[in-house]
Amino acid sequence: MAKARGKLADILSGWSKRVFKYLSDHESQSRVVRWLKHPILGFFVITIGWLSAGSVLTGIICCYTPIMTEPHILESSVEPNPTAGADTVTVKANAVIEETRKEADTLYINEGICIVGFSDTIQMEATDGAFDEKEENMEGKIYVGDREPGSKVNIDLEVYNNADECDSREFWVDVTEEE
Repeated sequence: MAKARGKLADILSGWSKRVFKYLSDHESQSRVVRWLKHPILGFFVITIGWLSAGSVLTGIICCYTPIMTEPHILESSVEPNPTAGADTVTVKANAVIEETRKEADTLYINEGICIVGFSDTIQMEATDGAFDEKEENMEGKIYVGDREPGSKVNIDLEVYNNADECDSREFWVDVTEEE
């Protein structure tokens, strides 16, 4: 496909030279030729450029895959929501670094935090005891007993790897009275 695009671009380049020479030779004889010369030349330049770039970029686009090293939160939850009179909610998450190539061998999940109400920060705890693997389950408890029933609490969950790359989720917890 790339070779065909290259050949087509070469053919159009030859045609454009002949058409431009013809229009240049006859532009003094006709106002219409003068008006058409530049739009026709522009058409050839754009088309040849598109075909040439397409033939060059096809190999690059098809062969290059970026290394995605940031963590991804696969599952996350806040319970109970609504609180139904509970004064503490539990945030749970499962995060993973999916990249398996050698370049990502040194990466691991090293932190999970919850930002409560846009200000208070709560550290999450790894359920296996340490943040040191490519996949981590984590949990954090957040006190919401000082909030008025009927209010909503914003919780931002952020998970970081050791290269300080992040994935996040946002939750809104409904604070309600006991039923």
